[in-house]
Amino acid sequence: MSPTTGTCSPASSTRRNLPRSEAEFIEPYIELEPAFVFKRDVGGANVTVADIIAATEFVVPALEIIDSRVRGWNIGIFDTLADSGSSAGVILGGQPRSLSEVNLSDTPGVITFDGEVVAKGNTADIYGSPVSALVWLCRRVAEYDITLKAGQLILPGSCLAAARMVPGTRITGRFEGWGEVSFDYTAAG
Repeated sequence: MSPTTGTCSPASSTRRNLPRSEAEFIEPYIELEPAFVFKRDVGGANVTVADIIAATEFVVPALEIIDSRVRGWNIGIFDTLADSGSSAGVILGGQPRSLSEVNLSDTPGVITFDGEVVAKGNTADIYGSPVSALVWLCRRVAEYDITLKAGQLILPGSCLAAARMVPGTRITGRFEGWGEVSFDYTAAG
């Protein structure tokens, strides 16, 4: 199965430790991803892993909230694409690292709700490596003369199965040996 793509608007980003309310979403789930920021543009039909590595300024732990605008998640691939990959929010951690400081081809990650593990995975589950996922993305969007731009925040995919968010919990995503990102998911009202 090929990955899907979508965009995250600046309005959907939240700083870590700031609460998000149940009232903002329909049926949200949470994913853990390494977020990439580039120091120079990168792309093209012949982009390589080395090109992605050379263009990366830093990576940072991120939680992505996914939510369908359709109740019950009764959607297909075209609905997902029209819904911008179901992206509803991004929370960034505060531990940026260069690629030489983390092993993104094999970094375990977990999501916890109030300290209890609800999902586990590994960055190797992101298309073999998040860097490989970004090579795929660059080659795919090259068909439309699109490149990834310096300063852009790019999420290459989740390292674990999405977990349904539970109101009234502290949600934390943690990459082993790297860092974490947390926020409170509050009940509406």
